Amino acid sequence: MLLAAVTVRAQEPTPETPGEEPEQGGQQEQAVQPKFSITIGGSVYGGGNAGNLSGSTNVTVHSGLLNNVYGGARMADVGGRTFVNINGKKASDDIIIVNVYGGNDISGTIGEGADPTTVPTELTNIKTDNEDKDKSHNAIDTSWKAFVRTSASEKTTENGVTGDSKMLAIGSLFGGGNGDYKYESTTTQGDNPVTTYYAKDIKDNTEVVQSTTELKSPELSKTYLEIKGGCIAHV
Repeated sequence: MLLAAVTVRAQEPTPETPGEEPEQGGQQEQAVQPKFSITIGGSVYGGGNAGNLSGSTNVTVHSGLLNNVYGGARMADVGGRTFVNINGKKASDDIIIVNVYGGNDISGTIGEGADPTTVPTELTNIKTDNEDKDKSHNAIDTSWKAFVRTSASEKTTENGVTGDSKMLAIGSLFGGGNGDYKYESTTTQGDNPVTTYYAKDIKDNTEVVQSTTELKSPELSKTYLEIKGGCIAHV
């Protein structure tokens, strides 16, 4: 649905009556085709796939037609904080993303490692010190676990119309993770019982993944969104 929504097509010209002069001052519609230097139909992760990461993550997008972007991991822990930077300001081509998540996919924790977390330096609307009196700035500290930032591209003027030089469109943007699954487990009988954990599609109950370690919804205590540009359907 997202791809159809952001595709701009040329308007069909209205047939003219024979001998009728076309209206003066009318402008012909032009088709706008997004340009991408990269296409990913699956998912982008800052962390690992069922593999823990002790430090922090940084995921920066400058261009692409992407399905899912996660600051965190898939079924794994991230010891530090996560950061997704949809950097339209420095975009090399158009950016279209179906879903953006600051956290993990399916399971895993963020920011519970031994090393202290940090606040991304790319954020511009946070208080820099205790004396910062700007009401538009937010008091953010290391207790926040996941960060997402978007920015608009540079402006350009064409045919007297000023607009963004690059397209930035996102279907849904979430500060936290994706826990939209049904979590179940089964245990074998006998002297050495084995428990297998499942994550299933919440709509049709089909199995998405199974694991020998417990799968829990990827809950977070604090997430921070800094939306500075882009066309986003749901935030």
